[in-house]
Amino acid sequence: MRLDLSLLGKAEIRLDEELVGDLRSEKARALLFFITIESNSSHRRDALAEMFWPDKPEGYGRNSLKQALSLLRKTLGDQDLQEPFMLTSKHEVHFNAGSPHWVDAVEFEKITSTVPLHAHQNIKTCAACAKQQERAVKLYRDDFLAEFYLADCQAFDEWLITKREAYKRVMSDSLGNLIAHHEQKNEYDKACKYGERLVALEPWSESSHQTLMRLLALCGKRSAALKQYHACEQMLESEFSIAPTTKTISLFEQIKEWKFDDRTEDKSLKFVEREEASIKIVESTPETIPLPRRWLLSFAVVFSMILIGFTFIKWIKSEERAIPTTLESDGDTSPTNSEPVEESFVQVSGQQEIFPSEACGPGESLLYLEDFQDGEAQGWVQIKFRTQGWDITPHPDSLSNWVLVNNGSQNAGASLNGREFGNAVWRIRFMTDGKRIISFNWRDKTDYVIKESGVEFSAYSARFEPSRLVIFRTEWPIHNPLLSGSSLYLERGTWHQLEMSTFEGRLEVWLDGQRMLVYEDPKPLPSGTISIRFDSQGTEYTYYFDDISVCELTAPFVPMPTPKP
Repeated sequence: MRLDLSLLGKAEIRLDEELVGDLRSEKARALLFFITIESNSSHRRDALAEMFWPDKPEGYGRNSLKQALSLLRKTLGDQDLQEPFMLTSKHEVHFNAGSPHWVDAVEFEKITSTVPLHAHQNIKTCAACAKQQERAVKLYRDDFLAEFYLADCQAFDEWLITKREAYKRVMSDSLGNLIAHHEQKNEYDKACKYGERLVALEPWSESSHQTLMRLLALCGKRSAALKQYHACEQMLESEFSIAPTTKTISLFEQIKEWKFDDRTEDKSLKFVEREEASIKIVESTPETIPLPRRWLLSFAVVFSMILIGFTFIKWIKSEERAIPTTLESDGDTSPTNSEPVEESFVQVSGQQEIFPSEACGPGESLLYLEDFQDGEAQGWVQIKFRTQGWDITPHPDSLSNWVLVNNGSQNAGASLNGREFGNAVWRIRFMTDGKRIISFNWRDKTDYVIKESGVEFSAYSARFEPSRLVIFRTEWPIHNPLLSGSSLYLERGTWHQLEMSTFEGRLEVWLDGQRMLVYEDPKPLPSGTISIRFDSQGTEYTYYFDDISVCELTAPFVPMPTPKP
């Protein structure tokens, strides 16, 4: 007898291809799903009893677990099989990996795990990896155990949410790879198909809508691309009460202004990136350019190159003039400038010093500010003594601006010691040149009321991983519930602004002017400090930080305008 479990979507249990519909106990089904996915481990009975029957007497939970296992054996016909699906002992339970079974989620993991290990030069051109990912994408019908939850089993629900987000992240990566693969081969119809699935997977992701808009335009479906923009606009308004970013609006305008030679939309298009990183759409139909026009175009190209070179040289000279001339004489690292400085939050490539009046918004009051222009960081012991790879140096692209740098290959971290904050907002700008994992911890507090609650550490954590952002509410070692998990690719070499705030139990996380999370905490964490933590994963990368500020809130948080790049 063969057991088939379809868990990527609405759960289905089949025996010899026949749907099992008489297993009505939700906890028995949840138990089967859990031990099947976690088949690499044995599970102690007392741990399973605590997971599925929490806050119950020990004997009650173990007896309920015994009844659930008995029901599963009866439903699956385990007692009559030479290779039973479940192996149990007095103290442990585990799923028999050698039994005849198939689980779509396990197969999904196996297939997608082979892609990073494949020896290809470029995943965009690797046909073998594309084929594997197409198999994986077909398995993914919907979110892991969609519409399934246990109301009174927090530990199981936390496990479920974590696995669901992990599968969704892998699915998002696979779709992104398939889009890039088919787009590189000019197979825009196939790329569109995967773009549509990406939007269905991440309807709240503006970048996914941007991708689909671009792919629809590449397919010549101008009207569909414009409709996709309006769908994105409506989603952002209804879900986050915000407008599309300038990047999305610019893409919409460029598609809208595309001119037709006739009334049909069945045209082949291509996107051309200009040096200033804007995008325009041009028809791919070849055109014979008359000789005078070719001569004028050539002259324009040469003149543009000369102008760009002249501008670049002038910019370099202006940067050199901006470097402080008194560094060696008096140790002052602040930039000197005889011209008046306008106090605005418009920053150019991270070159401008932040002023106290810029650090906080209306109704906020400044509690802490650090822009590193004096070469120091007040209250950060690790940074002060330059341990764990920390340093304060001029930014390589803007020598007049001093920034915080960490380029150590080991795990590292730094905390603002001696300062704790309650209702406040923490703002920090950062830039990366790699894929190092970094966490920003807010309301970080160690050993608080440990005698009463057993909690050794608490924090709200925004963790940036190579392809996603996850946000946790941590009370270690009690539990670490995941508040949010979403696919996210930070653009390398670009400054990003993170804002994390807490006001009367309401946690908000914003990135580059876009809301990532709003969470009403029924049991707000106590006041704490701010900290930065790294997980290097054995690879050396560099992070830059600037303009760290904390402002007290007397009213609900309102995000600051995003600094211009």
